[in-house]
Amino acid sequence: MNNVIVGSGISGLFAGLLLSEKGHKVTIIEKEEQVGGLLKSYNYGDFGVFDYGMHNFLETGIEVIDKMIFDLLPIDQWNILEGDKRDVAGIYFNGKIQFNSPYIDIRDFNVKQIDDLRRHFENSEINNSDLPKNAREYSKIRFGKELSEITTNIALQKIFQKPPEELDIGAIHFTPLSRLVISDENQTLEYYKSDFLRDRIAFPEQKNLPKELSSGRRGYYPKQFGIFRIVEAIKEKILRNGGDILTSSSLESLTIVNNKIQKIKINQKDEVIELNNINTLIWTANIFGLGNVLKYSFKGLKYDKPLKTYVVNILVDQKPKLEDLYYFFCYEKGFKTFRLTNYSAYCKTAKRNGLYPISLELLVNPSEDLSLEMIEEIAHAELLKFKILKKETRIAFIKAEMLISGIPMLTLNNTSSMKLIRNKIIEKKINNLLLAGVLSEDNLFFQTDVLKNIYNKISNL
Repeated sequence: MNNVIVGSGISGLFAGLLLSEKGHKVTIIEKEEQVGGLLKSYNYGDFGVFDYGMHNFLETGIEVIDKMIFDLLPIDQWNILEGDKRDVAGIYFNGKIQFNSPYIDIRDFNVKQIDDLRRHFENSEINNSDLPKNAREYSKIRFGKELSEITTNIALQKIFQKPPEELDIGAIHFTPLSRLVISDENQTLEYYKSDFLRDRIAFPEQKNLPKELSSGRRGYYPKQFGIFRIVEAIKEKILRNGGDILTSSSLESLTIVNNKIQKIKINQKDEVIELNNINTLIWTANIFGLGNVLKYSFKGLKYDKPLKTYVVNILVDQKPKLEDLYYFFCYEKGFKTFRLTNYSAYCKTAKRNGLYPISLELLVNPSEDLSLEMIEEIAHAELLKFKILKKETRIAFIKAEMLISGIPMLTLNNTSSMKLIRNKIIEKKINNLLLAGVLSEDNLFFQTDVLKNIYNKISNL
């Protein structure tokens, strides 16, 4: 009996690892030439390897999952990121880099705005029955109309290039926007006596967060730079366990008898492969792709095109002035940068030939026709605006790449259309079909949650 997995990002690979380690036959189908999804890498020869931006692993709290990932490399080949080094993130907002927290810090705002927020919290805690329909309403209920407009809504508009009222509530959780920094550490600890306030107020200094307020879960990243090493380790285990990985392939059709998939046809480089005796089909790719295979009509569904995502990889000869930030999100209007990653902050071996690697992920409206050279020029200009390079710093290498799939476009149109297709698939009651991976359920897009979700689903097979 064959277990077929469509998609070879971390969702598909982890599903394949789980099943193959249990002795099940696994076949992974991947449309691209390489497996790994966003955990792949760029290799520039003498200029070295770059990840697709910031990607590490965080412990899930489920021992089986964490051990399975951790055992992929010998223990001495892991960088353990824990305590105040677990995940050091910031933002670029109001013309400066904020190093203390990845949540917007409003302590420099005027006193009236902060007092208004405190009163809003007091009123909301008493009367918290409103149900938001979109991200703008969610922000307003959470932080009040005036403050949400100059904090979270600015960030949402900048990231997705859509008005917040057109965005799904999940958009506010895509980056850290669900809390604000409003006071010093002592006052924040007083606020944290209320669960309501703790859910809305961020700790002002991420490195000083008391252990009892932390999840205690560690992060880990290979000591030898490159998250692709985890992809290769999973791939090798699946193959060693007798699994198959078909790249440059797509699932063309499937035969369903008595609510069960019995046979599938795969197109691999114009050659048709037929697989029979299907035990389970696990779909981890885009849900619309499965809708196409099942020949569903998309008539009447509204769809907003995703932004084009570019990664610009750069080597500089002077250490960037980023302190120990691993990355920061850019919420500043007028910038195309979504996130800047400072690789050598969390992996010493990222530095090569005396050069420091950084990358900028840029989000570009699909209507803009920009060449890769133009993207490099934009990235260079924005890098200078961030003021993280010394005057004498030399850029030794710069290369722009366009991702096939980037960040999800979390508009109301897209999430409602996704739900409709998902519900049509579920209503068909195909007994041996499993939906897994990013956005296989509402608001499921963080790696830790995705891994736990897949583990639970496969454990129940």
